[in-house]
Amino acid sequence: MAGGENNETVAPGDIKLSCAPRLYKRREPDSKKKRKEIFTSWYMVALHLVASIALAIAMIHGVDGYKALDGTSDARYTGGRFILRSSDVQTLIGYSATIVNSLIAGWSATVVIRCAFAELEGDGLTIKEFNGMFTWPNIPPLSLNGRRAVILLILGLTLPQSYMTPLVTGSVNWGSALEETGKTNVESGNPAANYNLWGWYGSQLQDRQAAVRKAAGMANLAWGKTSGSNSGATQTRCRHVVNDDRVPVNSTLSNVTMPCIVFNNISWPAVESVPALIDAVADNSSMISLSAPDDTGPFSFVNYPGNAVIFDQSNTTLRLPYADQLANKDYSPLDPPPMFPTPFMFSGKMTVIVLMGKDYIQSQTTDGFGYPRPNNSFTSDSSAWQNHFTYLEVHFTVGVMTSPSSTYISSQVVEGDQEPQAADIAAGRWVLEALYLLPDVVSTVAIMNTTSLDTWHNIFNYTENLIRFSYQGAWDMLQRNFDPNTTTLVATIQDRRGQATVTLVRVYAWLAVSILMTVGAVVLWHLIRHCDRNIVVDGPLALLLSDPTEVFGGVDETVRIPKENHHLSNLTVLTKDDENILLRLEEVEAEPSGKTGVFRLRKGARHKEGQGGDVARNCGA
Repeated sequence: MAGGENNETVAPGDIKLSCAPRLYKRREPDSKKKRKEIFTSWYMVALHLVASIALAIAMIHGVDGYKALDGTSDARYTGGRFILRSSDVQTLIGYSATIVNSLIAGWSATVVIRCAFAELEGDGLTIKEFNGMFTWPNIPPLSLNGRRAVILLILGLTLPQSYMTPLVTGSVNWGSALEETGKTNVESGNPAANYNLWGWYGSQLQDRQAAVRKAAGMANLAWGKTSGSNSGATQTRCRHVVNDDRVPVNSTLSNVTMPCIVFNNISWPAVESVPALIDAVADNSSMISLSAPDDTGPFSFVNYPGNAVIFDQSNTTLRLPYADQLANKDYSPLDPPPMFPTPFMFSGKMTVIVLMGKDYIQSQTTDGFGYPRPNNSFTSDSSAWQNHFTYLEVHFTVGVMTSPSSTYISSQVVEGDQEPQAADIAAGRWVLEALYLLPDVVSTVAIMNTTSLDTWHNIFNYTENLIRFSYQGAWDMLQRNFDPNTTTLVATIQDRRGQATVTLVRVYAWLAVSILMTVGAVVLWHLIRHCDRNIVVDGPLALLLSDPTEVFGGVDETVRIPKENHHLSNLTVLTKDDENILLRLEEVEAEPSGKTGVFRLRKGARHKEGQGGDVARNCGA
């Protein structure tokens, strides 16, 4: 294939560009073309800088703290506004980083080509060095002096950019958060409560038996499957089963009145013999029961370790037998409606009897608590001295508390947001009745064990939690069944979100590295200004159309290489001699036609120090 002025015979298999070497002619463009050339040459680095800053701003001010939908069940358009899912946020970050990477890739290729042309106009490049600039990691083995040091600086500021993307895409951490999505009205009590049934509670044993079971159920609702915000061995905050309205978990409720108990101290007396009243209650627990049939009680049929009762050993606040203290024990349908209970609170000491086990002191029996020598231990005549008990003295303050703020830990149960103090406890309508019912409820909750109460070496925490859970269940049952007085409260609906937290140090580091590419572009611009050849806009085309004639068959016979060894098909593998061929890009002297600015690749030798010639002076030397 031949063309132009070259009539040289081409051997079969040779490929030659017929239009070289008259392709690169220096032209003096007008101002409009000059502006277009500048824009075409540098727009990519400007776009990269703008895109990098925009992505960093979006990460810092948009993504950081953003509350995305948690999961896939909720619609993106919620509450009148569009909310992204966490996967959407990650996708947008990934797409943005991909756009930045595309600009980096395009600009990196441009930088490599422009640096290659700049060096070709200078000291030149061997084929090995030239090939190294276009092969990963794109850093040729150049010496660190003069113009070559500048080229290495440009490449060092540009090429690492594509490896920095994980800094920004991996800077987002996701955690759980709540977001207010609306408000709803909630009744403080049960609108279906019937006070007329309060009289039957006092006069009918079966009503009280049902009440005990329901109270245990209330305790299970509040404590059985929810952990709330407390941690550790004891639950210290107050809880309340509000009503049957279903409110999303983590929503908040203000100024709700709830049962509350604060423990001041629990002691385990170390005595050889127990007081007579304690022994009598353990032997005949029916005297402190409101729901047991004749001459039976919580300890009559159940000998499981952990079964317990609580009573007033002073016999002043809660008087024995408890069944005789019922206000409505003689109620009949002909009687007028019973009186509401008087508000009451208690602060003082009561006694708890805990069943340690059957034949506890014998090593072969099952041990529920793990204490080899309890501080006190006694048996009962009614159990034929087989059941072994111990007792503790509990000092607490009990009543109700109006919690300024509480949180739904289930759809019906709220937990106060503050740690209650004894001073926060106030008198409440159903407190005394709940205390009288407490022995039956304590025993039932202990037997149910629905709250997973730990017993092993844990008698103090076990006792405290058992009383707290049981009191809450008893008070809630009484209020829900018999107290029709309710107030309307406002619940703030809180939905769970996935909140993004951006590691800002990583974003700033990525942005700083991205700006270094712009710095490299400034250095490149300075280098190109000192080159004879105009700035290369289309690098691949410029390389394709550069005339390599004299590299493989130049006029210098001393370096001429047989052409049949260097057609393009033979260049797929370079020999060691080929790699050391030095390439230089030189401007051809003015021709008779007057055309100047024509460049061709030539084969040359390294300039010695101080002998760079015109070429060295013209390109950044």
